[in-house]
Amino acid sequence: VNVSGYADIETGTHAGNWVLSQKRAENVAAALKKAGIAADRITVDYFGDTKKVSNVPSENRCSVIVTR
Repeated sequence: VNVSGYADIETGTHAGNWVLSQKRAENVAAALKKAGIAADRITVDYFGDTKKVSNVPSENRCSVIVTR
């Protein structure tokens, strides 16, 4: 499982968005571990406001999970 965190470029600072996207991804990873997914099966990436998943700014305040 890969968990990626993102942030909205139109809100906050670049440095703050790095932290927000990291926390989003790590919180999802922690929930997956709590649900029984082995930690060695989870990778975490975060992109701050450098990448986006949507053209709607508020929709970039998210984490995305991809299974392999």
